Amino acid sequence: MSCDLKLADLLELSKVYAPEYNMPELHDRVLVFDVMQDGWETDAILTNAEHNDDSVNEDGSVEDISLKTSNEQQQEVNNESNSEGESSVAVEANIKIENTSGQDSGTSLNSEASNLIAADENQLDQASTISSQNPEVSKKGILRQHKIFVHSSWLAVQSKYFRSLFCSGMKESSIKEVHVKVSECEEATHLMLLEAIYKADILNDAAVEELLAVLELADKYDVKFVFKKCKYVLQTRVQTLDICKQVMHVIKEKHSFEDVEDLATTMQVTMGQNFTPLENHWQTEKFTSQTQPFVEYLLASSQLQTCCENTVFQALMHWMEVNNVDPASLDKDSRLLKSVRFEAITIDYLYNVVRVHTIASKMPGFQDLMLQGMTYHALSPELKQLHSSEITPRQRQINTGIAQYTWTISRAQLMNYKTTPINSEKFWLCGYKAYIHLQYNSAYRGGNSYSVQVYVHLLELTNKSYVPLTWTVSGQCFSAVSANYNFSSTSSSSVQNITFNTTSVWSTTSLTITVNKM
Repeated sequence: MSCDLKLADLLELSKVYAPEYNMPELHDRVLVFDVMQDGWETDAILTNAEHNDDSVNEDGSVEDISLKTSNEQQQEVNNESNSEGESSVAVEANIKIENTSGQDSGTSLNSEASNLIAADENQLDQASTISSQNPEVSKKGILRQHKIFVHSSWLAVQSKYFRSLFCSGMKESSIKEVHVKVSECEEATHLMLLEAIYKADILNDAAVEELLAVLELADKYDVKFVFKKCKYVLQTRVQTLDICKQVMHVIKEKHSFEDVEDLATTMQVTMGQNFTPLENHWQTEKFTSQTQPFVEYLLASSQLQTCCENTVFQALMHWMEVNNVDPASLDKDSRLLKSVRFEAITIDYLYNVVRVHTIASKMPGFQDLMLQGMTYHALSPELKQLHSSEITPRQRQINTGIAQYTWTISRAQLMNYKTTPINSEKFWLCGYKAYIHLQYNSAYRGGNSYSVQVYVHLLELTNKSYVPLTWTVSGQCFSAVSANYNFSSTSSSSVQNITFNTTSVWSTTSLTITVNKM
């Protein structure tokens, strides 16, 4: 018969068991945490490898050192208890628990369970919650012990690990006191996990670091109820970028937890807010220094505001270049490229840039996503309307065009513009690299007015490219002018004449030109 219970049943049962945590009256087991110095597992293996030549077989293979070490410990415990005239039983357990939480490291509990040492009820006497250190305990390398009265049935229904330990029918199933060795760095986490199995609400006030540590341990011991509780509390804490990075490191970088998508979705709100609008952040170290899982969830976020989906693609390609990510090394299940909404990319950008991009074209799933985007743009307006519910557009900032660049020219530059053409810095206009060129128009002069030619240049256009743009030039000293222009690889610039009064120019401290792609 399965010991699994539904969540609602666990909640009701927890109200019954919570007051009985660590109460000796109704317990049937005592769980003892033997706190060891950090790194004791490695030290034990190295020590036995150095002093147990018999551990090497004739064929050169190595026997299970942890098992031999456990047997030696059992014999030592038996000898000590027999010399005192007490009866005791030492049992070595080697339990392998299947990890069902989605952790990709394949972690098993062999190393933990193989060090379990149990003693019968006669050894308990007046067992305390935290036993004082004594010379006999110190000889075994134990820094201190924590003895906790537990109910095997309650632990068994919550964890496959404890179910195997208490309900497997093996010798340890009938032994009263069970010892588990834990590293000193995980001491507090083990205690919190065990108490949370009885009193989940203690996690409500835990720090983020504590919640993450318990989350990892709950996954390791397969305590799903505590795992979910940690996750739900963390959802209320991910309100800063630093905390989001901290949580993402544990759930998606250090591990690959599967049952955390609701937590990741909650984090996407904060992540999106910290990188909005994307146009202001994608070239900064703040963005390029993020890890792959972070970038995947950030760019997939519906909370991330951007002026154009083209920028999302450009940002991803820039991140991959800066971090030297080999597209061919990505797993077929990689979510990087899927974070870009190909249907929302403009058709000219799909054809001119995305289709022939040297990095994107080598990424897993590129051809399918590219075809998906091109197919959507090929649909009639009526068919697009039918599919509109399947496409979630990014949020856009209110009162802005699709793309905008503002160029401020100093008075000193204006004084020399007749002899020295002025160029803006290179900028990105809806995914296209561009710059503005300001040049005095010697062909036109009249009274106190001067004419200046303003050029908008698109760079790196591929052969047979076609880019329809509408842009507007406005300034402090002249009336705004607009242009509709079709850029291509053979005509990559658009020019507009602007006229202004000489006195106005020389008296002003700067000239501002704004280019919008509507």
